[in-house]
Amino acid sequence: MTLTVDKVLAMAPDEGAAVTARRSARPSLWSDTGRHGAAIWGTCAGMEPFLVEVDLDGPAFRCTCPSPKKPCRHALALMLLQATTGLPERPAPERVSGWLSRRSTQQRSKGRVDQAARDKREQARVRKVEAGLEALKTWLCDRVRLGIAELESRPPSFWREQAARMEDAQLKGLPERILAIEQRIGAAPGWPEDVLAELGSLALLVEAWRHREDLPEPLLAGLRGRLGWSTPRKAVLEEGERVEDRWLVVGARAQETLWVDGLTAHRSWLVGARTGQRARVLRFEHRAERMRARLQPPRPDELPLLPGQRFEGTLAFFPGPDRDRALVCERRDAPGGDPLPHAEPISAALEGVADALARDPWRTRHLLLLGDVTPAPSGAGWVVADAADALPLGSRSPWTLLALSGGRPLSLAAEWDGAHLHPLGVAAAGRFHPLED
Repeated sequence: MTLTVDKVLAMAPDEGAAVTARRSARPSLWSDTGRHGAAIWGTCAGMEPFLVEVDLDGPAFRCTCPSPKKPCRHALALMLLQATTGLPERPAPERVSGWLSRRSTQQRSKGRVDQAARDKREQARVRKVEAGLEALKTWLCDRVRLGIAELESRPPSFWREQAARMEDAQLKGLPERILAIEQRIGAAPGWPEDVLAELGSLALLVEAWRHREDLPEPLLAGLRGRLGWSTPRKAVLEEGERVEDRWLVVGARAQETLWVDGLTAHRSWLVGARTGQRARVLRFEHRAERMRARLQPPRPDELPLLPGQRFEGTLAFFPGPDRDRALVCERRDAPGGDPLPHAEPISAALEGVADALARDPWRTRHLLLLGDVTPAPSGAGWVVADAADALPLGSRSPWTLLALSGGRPLSLAAEWDGAHLHPLGVAAAGRFHPLED
């Protein structure tokens, strides 16, 4: 682990430990310090000297002080010294090497036991998933056999019961999709076609799982994610592909989930000025967390991404076929730059959508960056059009777009759901203007 002051302070169990650690991170208070490999150690002066050891590969901490906190202020202070001034490289004393040796033996033994337990849990989950998907296949066949029209008479309990069956089968990605089908019934004149398409998408998931051994690794990773397997945040930060760029947050959307009451999913869309890489950062917030946030403000690395914000930084990407979901590893504000980089004609944007769907047929949302488009009325609705093509706008009022365009072409960032554009932000008159969700 490469230590920085921010990383060390983030390990503090509370604010008091961070404050006292800073006070103790003075070279004059330390003796017999050193580092070797991932180990650092030293003796902190006081009424009673304390022997401190840290294994940065854990990280793991050991100190002779009586504090129950892990890490204690002495371990934090030693790491702050390493982060700021560095500790001398030298062979580890016997007490440190002995501790590391015992830790290594324990970790190997624990690792074998943990891996066996993980394998057993995974096998049990796969059996539940397969049974759940088989039941889903029967349910889907029943819907087609009985006809789409009969769904209009189904009560809400019909959908929630099926969603609960998917949850019980550990298919955690499917309850939301089941309830989303209910939302489409009667919502628009062409709702039967929309519902049939959603049922077909679920059937494709079932078939893809049956043939999972034939799928390329990125598509298999995406399939597992759609069904409900999650990739730990730590694994993404440590192993995910990284892209460093100057990022623009082109917009954000918030949506209340249908399955978990009180949970809101926040999507932030970004584009890299140099690479053109698109990114989607997800943040889930429960109603109870919002209440706690009023009492305890989030740390800087937990702050949401604000539409229109620009920063120089690094994103780590989740595994999957579309490689667009990401986590922010680090960021530094960097104002200025192209109002909306990498805007393109509608035809090129739709080619990108087709390529994305070829890689991941279950993808439902795409970031489009459109150049030289204007809003225009079309029948009972509105479209945005360039010289050759047009795309329908969603329910958002077009008047803000009209006002910003002044009748002239503009660049538009929008979320495309396969049927409608949902504008996120506009570049006009040399500036980027975020649009409220």
